[in-house]
Amino acid sequence: MAINFPNSPSNGATHTAAGQTFTYDGTAGVWNPQEGTPVSTGTSAPSNPSPGDLWFDTSSGTLYFYYADGSSNQWIGVSGPAGSAGADGTNGADATPTSYTAQGNLPTSGNTVGTLGWLTSTNQLAVAESTTHWSIFNRDDTTSFTATGGTITTYTGDGTNGTNGTTYKVHTFISSGNFVTSASKSFDYIVVAGGGSGGPRHSGGGGAGGYIAQTGVTIAAGTHAIVIGAGGAGISSGTGTIGNNGSNTTFNSHTAIGGGGGGYSTTAAGNGGSGGGGSSWTGYTAGTGTSGQGYAGRDGHWTSSGDHRVSGGGGGAGAQGPAPTHSPQQAGDGGVGVQNYINGTGHYWAGGGGGGTWNSGGSRGGNGGNGGGGAGTHTGTGTLTGGTGGAGLNAGGDGGTGTTNLPGAGGQNTGGGSGGAGQDVHASHVGGSQSGGSGVVIIRYEE
Repeated sequence: MAINFPNSPSNGATHTAAGQTFTYDGTAGVWNPQEGTPVSTGTSAPSNPSPGDLWFDTSSGTLYFYYADGSSNQWIGVSGPAGSAGADGTNGADATPTSYTAQGNLPTSGNTVGTLGWLTSTNQLAVAESTTHWSIFNRDDTTSFTATGGTITTYTGDGTNGTNGTTYKVHTFISSGNFVTSASKSFDYIVVAGGGSGGPRHSGGGGAGGYIAQTGVTIAAGTHAIVIGAGGAGISSGTGTIGNNGSNTTFNSHTAIGGGGGGYSTTAAGNGGSGGGGSSWTGYTAGTGTSGQGYAGRDGHWTSSGDHRVSGGGGGAGAQGPAPTHSPQQAGDGGVGVQNYINGTGHYWAGGGGGGTWNSGGSRGGNGGNGGGGAGTHTGTGTLTGGTGGAGLNAGGDGGTGTTNLPGAGGQNTGGGSGGAGQDVHASHVGGSQSGGSGVVIIRYEE
């Protein structure tokens, strides 16, 4: 389009046409287009604007362009100050994991991908990668769990002694000490008190030490004291008294009660974690056990006709032993302990001691209950047979025969009661007994 410029312009004169401003160069005699459009500033629009002019309104912060559309002219806003911030959106839902004891407890079907799980025994995060499978995230070695105290061993679960393929660490305390943990964790443990000792004459077997088993217990980081109870001391030869009770074992606010001593002659047996067995004279009464920790011993038996004298066995953590009988004449066996695979092997714990016997027709002393119970003696005439000690981490001792051989001791660190002694034929023989088995604390957790 041709532009008609003014005639005889002076140097520096301006002319606007078709939205473009030109400046006259008098030396060169030409009209030059301006390279940029000047911007006017102020709180009111410039007077006499030309199409294409710019104006910045300092009061509102808005830039305007003067626009000519052929039929009208007006200032058009092309920018402005930022608007106020919009309202915050709604927060998303928290990703809260579901707690599970161990990897073997994670659901194996129906999972939603991305679901979180927390393994409390190993402090590990699990994420569902499909409806049936999970990914387990290993912890950084610098923050992994550590624990000290006792004798430390490990084993791999086989489905009977723990989850198949899971590695377990075991701390076994056979003497008092501290269990020190670096962090909170889930544990399984048993607490077993010392077993009672059997009596020295007409005597029942010692009761097993109290037995407490716990699984999936969370224990905080720190130092946790453990006190291991001793077995009840054996009775010296010639000392006319009932057997001694075992001592208590304590851990994590649990107290396992020491086993009751075996009854003697005219004196009833002692109460305890499990009760002592009753004598075979007039002190027939067995000791009682502690609820949740063990059973009562068995009463003794004496029949004047035929002079049948058979003492009762001490109670075990798992049951009473069989009652003594006079026909046939048989001293009571110690009560069985409880089988637990906490250290990887299915040992029995806290078996009762067998009762002592006298008779002239054979028979035997009472067997010790599985769980380290010691066996009773047989001090009569004829064929003399001592009882057999009960199996355990350390087996109870076998019972002796005659007046010079003692009944069996309780197995060490099993909580087993020791065996009771018999009596020489129609004599005031007081033989003696051996000590009950000491207690133990065993703690297990997944690595």
